[in-house]
Amino acid sequence: MRPLCTSLLPLWVLGTTLLLPSCGDAERPPSEQTSYVAVPSVRPAPPRTTVDSASYVFDIPSLIGLTADQIKTKLGKPLSDEQGSINDQMKTLIYQRRGYKLFIDYEVRSRRLLKFYLESPHPTTEYQYLLNAANVTQHDKRYKVEPSDPGDGLYRDIYITAGPERVVDSSGNWVPVEQAQ
Repeated sequence: MRPLCTSLLPLWVLGTTLLLPSCGDAERPPSEQTSYVAVPSVRPAPPRTTVDSASYVFDIPSLIGLTADQIKTKLGKPLSDEQGSINDQMKTLIYQRRGYKLFIDYEVRSRRLLKFYLESPHPTTEYQYLLNAANVTQHDKRYKVEPSDPGDGLYRDIYITAGPERVVDSSGNWVPVEQAQ
């Protein structure tokens, strides 16, 4: 038969190893005592996968139908107002916000807008990002949206041209104003 002290020895060793660290805290100053704080596990927010409607960069639909001078009044001074062609018929206004560049082509004589060109700082496979940044849709009759040829599958920019003014004819179809009369 084994002596009682040898059978209790493992329990005594286990108890002292668990109690000794906490006993030492009483002798230490409060600033050095060990304190245990429960920290809840916090998951990081999921990455943003879409651009919401309120976060557009340029509101292109509100610019359609304006002249170059009205655009300058609405958007402020452009980065550049440069000549767009050799024959002095066209100029380009250039604006930049949040890394996106907006190029606006207009006729010099009439000051009428011809085309918008939005360039993204981050090429994407999702065409919708560019549409959201310009606050445009594919189905609006006031303008026509075209992506530039991605070639590598990444969209970098879109072209937006004001469509002809359209109205609904007697049969309910959208037609140019000239055909409806």
